[in-house]
Amino acid sequence: MSAQAAAPTSAPRVIAVAVSVLAVLAVLYTLHTARVVFIPFAIAMLIHLLLSPLVRRLKNIGIPCALSSGAILIALLAGLVFAANALVDPAREWLGSAPTSLRQLALEFEDVKRPFQEVKELGEEVGEITKLDSDSTKKTPEVQIKESNGLDRFVEQIPQFIASVTVTFLLAFFLMSSGDRMGKRVVAFGRSWRAKSRIIRVCRGMQDGVSRHLRTITLINVGLGLAVGVVLYALDVPNPELWGTMVAVFNFAPYVGAIVSAVVLTVVGVTSADTMTAALMVPGAFVLLTTLEGAVITPLILGRRLNLSPLVVFLSVVFWGWLWGIPGALIAVPIVSSVQVVLANLQSTRPLARLMEG
Repeated sequence: MSAQAAAPTSAPRVIAVAVSVLAVLAVLYTLHTARVVFIPFAIAMLIHLLLSPLVRRLKNIGIPCALSSGAILIALLAGLVFAANALVDPAREWLGSAPTSLRQLALEFEDVKRPFQEVKELGEEVGEITKLDSDSTKKTPEVQIKESNGLDRFVEQIPQFIASVTVTFLLAFFLMSSGDRMGKRVVAFGRSWRAKSRIIRVCRGMQDGVSRHLRTITLINVGLGLAVGVVLYALDVPNPELWGTMVAVFNFAPYVGAIVSAVVLTVVGVTSADTMTAALMVPGAFVLLTTLEGAVITPLILGRRLNLSPLVVFLSVVFWGWLWGIPGALIAVPIVSSVQVVLANLQSTRPLARLMEG
């Protein structure tokens, strides 16, 4: 009798779990397929959280939110355009010289490549025989596929990039210029004074925490980029400002960004140095600087402000990078820190927030 009673009660639980799993998969699918919409909105929200304290200070001295928000965003956009314009020539110079340097490097390893070259020549001979046989039959027309290079693909994506930047800054302007009106509308969802005070505490905690974290991390990353650029300049590496900027941007994605920067700088060192010792000094200097930043400087400055487990940080970077690509990896840590603040301020989800702590 007890077994018969347990069966009906367990069925709704199984159905509820299945529905929850399907709902999560549907949300992930929507976030992935509509990333063109969600990525600008997420970045705009982070810009809003980062710059809203400055807008509030300007409002306190009598400057309207719309005017201050527009001025701040225009200044930010102008700085980004200026930085991008300054890096165009170094990037073009490296892209133009990299193939030649790589070919010279390949010649030095000709002895290693010789056995593989024989296999390649054999494959080409087989391909020629297959081609002659196909021409003799003439049953199907020959189709040639022209592969586009990376520069062509980059040029094709420029209009989409400009549109995304425009949408991002417009969304950030509307969020910032709304002032406290958006917060008051969110507070209105609270049914009691206690619920409303909790909503205010969550919103302020998330905004202050994320804003402080973004400001601090941005300063640390800029400092790391400047240090890498100075060291590469001292090592006589071409275009040190380009690689310093790359390191500063990629460092927003912990662990993964450092690995990618190390790989790129290894290629840069090999293609620009005359000896193997000089080539290895380029990634070696970066590894030394990024280790110093990650093990000493960042913990010393941030302390316990970003109380996240390294495993949670790494998994969030991997997850959002898989979901949204490079933009997702760069904004993964602010997203997970915002989620932790929200979970920590809700009574029912505080155990999850503690589980995310380092």
